[in-house]
Amino acid sequence: LGTFHVPVKLHPEVTAQLTVSVVKE
Repeated sequence: LGTFHVPVKLHPEVTAQLTVSVVKE
């Protein structure tokens, strides 16, 4: 989950999509 620290700085929308993908898994 440490990889989220980088995406968070990119775009909220991208972070949201990544979070949903992990939650589904």
